[in-house]
Amino acid sequence: MWNKIIKRGEKVGLKLSKAERQLLLTGLVFLHDHVEKAIRSTPPGMPVKISLSDLESLAGHVAGEANHAKSERIEEILSGISEKIEELLTVYAEEPAPANRRLDTPPESLADPLLDKKPVIFPVQPETIPRGDRDHSH
Repeated sequence: MWNKIIKRGEKVGLKLSKAERQLLLTGLVFLHDHVEKAIRSTPPGMPVKISLSDLESLAGHVAGEANHAKSERIEEILSGISEKIEELLTVYAEEPAPANRRLDTPPESLADPLLDKKPVIFPVQPETIPRGDRDHSH
């Protein structure tokens, strides 16, 4: 379970080593422009502030590149980044989206709106049998 619920869009700090930062900025891993900008604009040694949704996206890209890394060193660096991201994703969770109903009412079943309606009866179409296939032995 998560330890800390944060507001939607709130950012958390991803601590990256110099090697991790450099590798992410080489273009090997796909980064959304705003994530790349956040990494570039954050002073070395300071955590990069990233939203949980961006972290989830980054996690997938980093893991994918780690699986296809050309060298063990690159794989190790990417795996380290991946572990840091996963740790943040287990510690933090975004608050749920605001609901339009009171919290003390149970969620409505998908069938509930149908309970008060009369059933719709569709007419049955007579089976059409080609003339040559009809049985004339009645």
